Amino acid sequence: MQFSDIQSQEKTIDILQKMVEGDRIPHALLFTGPQGSGKALLALALANYILCTNKGKDRCGVCGPCLKANKIIHPDLHFVYPVIKKDGKQRAETLSADFIKEWREFIQGNPYGTLENWMNFLNSQTQPNINRKECTEIIKKMGLHSFESDFKILYIWNAESLGKEGNSLLKLIEEPPEKTVIILIAEKLDAVLGTIQSRCQIIHVGPLSDAAVHAQLDAYELTEDKKQEIVHIAEGNMNAAIALVEDTKETVSTEILDWFRIAYKNDPVQLVQWVNAISSIGKPAQKRFLSYGLFFMKEYLKLLYTSDFSNARLSAEEKATAEKMARIIDTHKTEDIAAMLEENLGYLARNANSKIVFMEMSLQLEKIMKSKVEQLIN
Repeated sequence: MQFSDIQSQEKTIDILQKMVEGDRIPHALLFTGPQGSGKALLALALANYILCTNKGKDRCGVCGPCLKANKIIHPDLHFVYPVIKKDGKQRAETLSADFIKEWREFIQGNPYGTLENWMNFLNSQTQPNINRKECTEIIKKMGLHSFESDFKILYIWNAESLGKEGNSLLKLIEEPPEKTVIILIAEKLDAVLGTIQSRCQIIHVGPLSDAAVHAQLDAYELTEDKKQEIVHIAEGNMNAAIALVEDTKETVSTEILDWFRIAYKNDPVQLVQWVNAISSIGKPAQKRFLSYGLFFMKEYLKLLYTSDFSNARLSAEEKATAEKMARIIDTHKTEDIAAMLEENLGYLARNANSKIVFMEMSLQLEKIMKSKVEQLIN
């Protein structure tokens, strides 16, 4: 991974380059930012840049350290990530090293991946974590001499998974051995121990630009309308964009409107059929459906406030849907619907029963829209 491979994070890259060029690399850095922003990529590019023996504004990509870093086999770049019990080992004895083959495949296949993606990759129903033994091994490894490079680098992915065990690393983070760099990656900064945060230079990474997401979607065989829909829904989250590529539907805006109609009619047979159908598509697709609905309602709310449909981040079909809704659903109802969608996305993320979730939402939708939805039905 090179800095030049990462788009729309130029300011952060410039800061990181100057740290290395000026020999002012902090002993501990904590990269944080929303899902799909590329924080793990930036952290990995920094680690590779430090190890490169022929660097300029970027790593060369062809020296021995670069070639090894490309394959995630450099002996002075140590990876730590949350894991689960493996084979016949006790969980307390299982380490990141036991999953290194899986980790290489996962991080190279989707460097924007989340903890949930990692759990799915491992086919795990239990929450992975970084245990006490792992922390003990970290301290031992970082106390050894480097093998090939001037530097030793520790890369901790999903630092939230350290939990209270992270307290055993405080001395290492505050006073690491010479030429040691500790890089942590976290999505939720407030989930990382405050004692760890205070010992790190925090690098805040923002969402990707729409242009950056669109450019990466060029690698997939998609229509331009589909790309635009994905870009709008993803809102700078490349991991979400990749997940949306798997959805073969050209647009879901009409499906959202169909749901509104069904919810309003409250025909028991039709409503149960719809709930059963959406419950059968799986949690990832259900989350994408609600994520789209949330995006659409937020864009729709902007339109209600500005009355300007020309600059909306919507397709032509979506704008037509929004114009129909503008005659019926006002700002208060829109805010209520958006809040409902956001709340229930959280329930799905916590593995709530999807049939109950979607049935309850449908009943809430009826209450929200009942007074002014007749024109939608006609």
